[in-house]
Amino acid sequence: MSSFKVEVTHGFESPEELLEDDGVLVLISPYLKSVLGHIDFSKSGYYLLSEAEYNSENIDNILNYIKTL
Repeated sequence: MSSFKVEVTHGFESPEELLEDDGVLVLISPYLKSVLGHIDFSKSGYYLLSEAEYNSENIDNILNYIKTL
């Protein structure tokens, strides 16, 4: 886990741009799903957060997903 670099953006970059810039995983807010309808979230590199994950401080599911990468 120590080899992961985390960046938080303000949403100016598209998810595709973030993956092109050496990104491995882009976390997507559930509230942006409709705006980003052109993205196939089943593809590697995207993790669509549930509302519960987005609104809580519990990141266990995200960490478990990262461990599988």
